[in-house]
Amino acid sequence: MPIKLLVSLAASLLLFACCSSSKTQIHFETDKIDSFKVELINPINGTILFSESLSGQNKTLTIDSSIIDPVEVRILWNREHIPHSAVKPMQKHDAFYGPAEDYFVLHKMIFINSGQSKEYTLKLPNKTTAEIEQAVKDKTDYSNIELATSSEDANLFEEYMGIYATYEDKLADSLASLNRQLYASNDAGNFEESKQIQSTIAGKGWKDAIRNQNKQAISKKITAHNESPISAFILLWEIYAYKSPFDEYATSFQTLENDAVKNKYYVTIEQNFVKK
Repeated sequence: MPIKLLVSLAASLLLFACCSSSKTQIHFETDKIDSFKVELINPINGTILFSESLSGQNKTLTIDSSIIDPVEVRILWNREHIPHSAVKPMQKHDAFYGPAEDYFVLHKMIFINSGQSKEYTLKLPNKTTAEIEQAVKDKTDYSNIELATSSEDANLFEEYMGIYATYEDKLADSLASLNRQLYASNDAGNFEESKQIQSTIAGKGWKDAIRNQNKQAISKKITAHNESPISAFILLWEIYAYKSPFDEYATSFQTLENDAVKNKYYVTIEQNFVKK
């Protein structure tokens, strides 16, 4: 993506109303994690927008401004139980769990619309930090963070994120299934079949099939919510983050109307991707 467009996207996102007297609060529910650091991240360029350490019973991040934008919420604590060296060889570990040896990171993308609600609650996993770190090492599920809010935009955004989570789960399950087939073929001494399975794993076919299912689910959701600015953002996210050609979503883009076309996400797509 051209640098000019990247700068434009980063600038268009997360322009908080810095002079507003309104306050937006993110509450963190957990009975098993005593203290942690919270960062709000610009999902486009990774800039840290807010950072604060929380502890005690009332773990709340208060932002002295209104927000109408997506943010990535990161929850960090000192890595105490499983050393970084034990999990560093895991593929893409640093991208998801943090590159610094001293910190472990949970993260979640949410949409904040302070005009709809100024209260957002994130329910952290009902596990201790030791249990969460061990789950990562064992490659078991651990990081489900639930969002509770009355914001219509935030809840629709959560539904879209659920579609992406299903996509990631299907990828992981399919790879695990192929690996089980590979191990079984090797154990049976069927090395010709093993080569075929290895070729399948290395290929893109199975991944593309799952991704196409994901795109169909996204398109269906956009059609069902074609008046929401969240659908416009998801279209932009597909084009920017997932490198989807605009042509694949041209029909979905044309169905957008009302509030879905009265926002910076729609304008960014129109100015940068729609053929004049």
